[in-house]
Amino acid sequence: MSRGLLIGLTVVVLAGCDAAPQDLRRALAMLHNDQGAAAFTQLQDLAATGYAPAQFRLGMLYLQGEVNAERRTLAERWLMRAAAQGDVGARYYRALLWLSRRRDADAVDAGAQALERLAADGFRPATLRLAQAYEAGDGVQPDVAQALSWYEQAAAQGERRAIERLATAYQNGELGLERDAALAQRWRRQLAREPFSLSD
Repeated sequence: MSRGLLIGLTVVVLAGCDAAPQDLRRALAMLHNDQGAAAFTQLQDLAATGYAPAQFRLGMLYLQGEVNAERRTLAERWLMRAAAQGDVGARYYRALLWLSRRRDADAVDAGAQALERLAADGFRPATLRLAQAYEAGDGVQPDVAQALSWYEQAAAQGERRAIERLATAYQNGELGLERDAALAQRWRRQLAREPFSLSD
């Protein structure tokens, strides 16, 4: 095979690899510009090809607005497919959907375990959500020691809500902590220092 032909084939293959991300960016731009129907069609087409980021976003679209049983089923289907490919956002929201099935103990347990795996991998939203779950007994047995440990890990990752919770816990003597105004103030000062993302 000639060098020129090889280069040409490489360009074609790479262009094909770039098509899905470009199509996804185009669909997201359509959503941003209130072209919902066109964006939805684009996402459906991309998701059908097996592109996990599109599957995740399509699943999330089904969870927006008024969610009925049919929309929830479709959301779960696309989130499951994306999660099976390792999409971390899909893994997280799939875990939250499982946790929300209050009458299905197996699903709730699966959701809690999935959150623990994500948190152990350092996925910040899962670390915070797990802390909240242990504090409230949401899908797990209430355990203030576990809640405190996960809040501390989330705070170490720069999670603003975890830092706020620790400041309040030290101020009021919660989460098994003694009241300590100095530590509460130290956490509050960290809020002023930490660079937070726009999503916080």
